[in-house]
Amino acid sequence: MLPYDELLKEVDEMRRIMRKWLEYSSRFRMFRCFSGRLCWIPAADVHETPEAYHIFVDLAGIDPSTIDLVVEDNLLYLSGERRRPRVDSCDRIHQLEIDFGTFRRVFQFPDGLNADEAESIYREGLLEIVLPKAPGSPSVQIPLKCDR
Repeated sequence: MLPYDELLKEVDEMRRIMRKWLEYSSRFRMFRCFSGRLCWIPAADVHETPEAYHIFVDLAGIDPSTIDLVVEDNLLYLSGERRRPRVDSCDRIHQLEIDFGTFRRVFQFPDGLNADEAESIYREGLLEIVLPKAPGSPSVQIPLKCDR
């Protein structure tokens, strides 16, 4: 066995471990928040109309009083917390698939936003946020140039 064969084996093992960790973390969508604590990331859809952006966020089981929405320039900051339900006299847990804890999302938009006209509604576990575009900030198609 050549000296670098052992090194290559270690590199392959590190890749295997890293791939396993990445698969695990993406499956459960757990990442570190700015505080350093583990966070989960709620799924979101963003739709654009000529007048506004419509953001839909899956926040089932969340107390609406824990949700914080802030618009700053062309950014929307969304944060909150989903608390794990307590079960009295639980002997054993067989499955844990629901994400709990704090979350934080930041959405960036290409146009200016009219934050004064923004609206949000939390209904049946789905948060809908409507962010009107600021007047005078239409979407612009940017032509693609190819350098050959």
